[in-house]
Amino acid sequence: MKRWHWLASAGALYALALLVLAPASVLDPLVRRASAQQLRLVDIEGSLWSGRAVVTLAGDATQRPLSWPLRWRWLPAGLLQGAFALHVETTARGTLAMVMLHYDRVQVRNLEIDAPAAALGRWLPALSALELGGTVHLSIATLVWQGDEMSAQAALRWSDASTPYAGIAPLGEYYFACDINRMLANVSLQTLSGPLRVEGQGAWRAGAAPEFEAVAHVAPAQRALFEPLLQKLATALASTNFSLRWQ
Repeated sequence: MKRWHWLASAGALYALALLVLAPASVLDPLVRRASAQQLRLVDIEGSLWSGRAVVTLAGDATQRPLSWPLRWRWLPAGLLQGAFALHVETTARGTLAMVMLHYDRVQVRNLEIDAPAAALGRWLPALSALELGGTVHLSIATLVWQGDEMSAQAALRWSDASTPYAGIAPLGEYYFACDINRMLANVSLQTLSGPLRVEGQGAWRAGAAPEFEAVAHVAPAQRALFEPLLQKLATALASTNFSLRWQ
């Protein structure tokens, strides 16, 4: 065998060894680049093929970063689509998501995330003033995140909903459905249970204020308990095209 054959074989074996022994930390720069520096991995353990870490959403100096623990294992079938594919477990429910890391984008299927309701203020800062309580469960059927653009189909369930500005707790349980197509998000809201029943729909286009119209239903004898909440909503959402009317 010619000398260059030996060198090529040795180089290939060395590259293969590096890949097989690659630590899990090599995933962090891939996640950062594909999410336009919005996501990162910390507390990383294990290997590229099987490991665990905490995924965080970047925050500024005034916000506590949001984070979720996860585990993963490699799916060789992803190579057929030109991606590094992983089965990822993000909650105690044991559900598995598929995450595919391409050079310039992240694709996600069947992702389940639990978080405190206060986290909603990160995506719609006006809500942070309402001091929302309870928990939210985010279910993402499909998501493609490429640079500053995103396409997704997702649903969010808000359980044990509460706020100190309402005279009743919990307010109920609410369900949001969201369809994001690049720069436009369409959202609908319905009430699953509780004394404050709200139905609505709206849209949010990148670079513009969110638009949302909702109708609230509450027993006349309880309406006074919600007046402070209505006043706080009017102040918190003054910069948005938000309208709420009683029936």
